[in-house]
Amino acid sequence: MGSKKENSLLSQLKVLYVEDEEFTRDELSFFLKKRVGKLFVACNGEEGLKLAKIHQPDIALVDLRMPVMDGLTMCRRIKEEGGRCAFIIASALSDSETILQAVDIGIVKYIVKPVDPYGLLETMEKIAEEYFRNQFKQQTADKLLLMERKERMEMEKKVKTAVAYFMKSTTGKGPRDVQVFITRGQIEIRALEVLTILEQSVISNSKNIRLVEYLRRIFYAEKGAELENVLKEVLDIKLKINQVQANVAENRDCIILELE
Repeated sequence: MGSKKENSLLSQLKVLYVEDEEFTRDELSFFLKKRVGKLFVACNGEEGLKLAKIHQPDIALVDLRMPVMDGLTMCRRIKEEGGRCAFIIASALSDSETILQAVDIGIVKYIVKPVDPYGLLETMEKIAEEYFRNQFKQQTADKLLLMERKERMEMEKKVKTAVAYFMKSTTGKGPRDVQVFITRGQIEIRALEVLTILEQSVISNSKNIRLVEYLRRIFYAEKGAELENVLKEVLDIKLKINQVQANVAENRDCIILELE
C-alpha cells in the first residue's frame, strides 16, 4: 500500500505535521518520515505557521485543538499569506461541526483520531496524484503559451489535419476549413462549412435550425471521446472537450478543449 518511500509519489512532496500530543506526534512522525520527501514537525499552530512560511509544504496534516494557536487558525493564516498546501485536519469526531463551518479554508480531508496511519497514507497519496496532475497541467499550459511561432504553427497544422479527417470519417462531410487557436490552457477549434447535404436540406425550413444544432451537439457528446483520443495521439497532450457551439445558421462548429 505504498509503504516504501521510493514507490510513492509522496517521496517527492514536503509535508508539515502539527500535533501537540507528544506520543501521537512521535509515533506518526516516525511513520511519515520514511514515506514522504521532507517532513517538518511542530507542536502547535504558531510553530506550524513559522515552518510553513519557511518551507512552503505541499500537504499540511494538522490537529484541530492545540495550545497557543489552534489548527483552523493556523490553516487560515497559511492561506491568507499565500500558502497553497492541501490541509488535512485530524481531530475527535465531536469536532466535525466546527470543521464544516470552516470549508472556506480549503480543507481536503477530515480524519478522526486516533489516526489510522495507512488510511492517512492512502489519502495523502491521492492528494499527491492530484498535485502532480495539476503541476503537469500547469507546465503544459506554460509550454503552449511560450511556444515559438514556428512550433505553434506546426501544432495548429496537426490539429487541422486531425480534425478534418475525424469529421470526414465520422460524418461523411469534411469541413471546408479548420481554424485553430492555441492559448495557455486550451485549444479552440473552428470548423467551417461542416453541414452534410442532408442537414442543409433539413434547414431549408428555418424552423429546423435548432433541431439540427441539437443533433450536432449530440454528435459531439457521443463522439467527443474519440476526438479527444485522436488529438492526444497527434499532440501527446491529454485534452477534454469543455464546450461545443454548433452554429447551423453560419454553417460552423466551435469546439473548445481544455488541458486535463
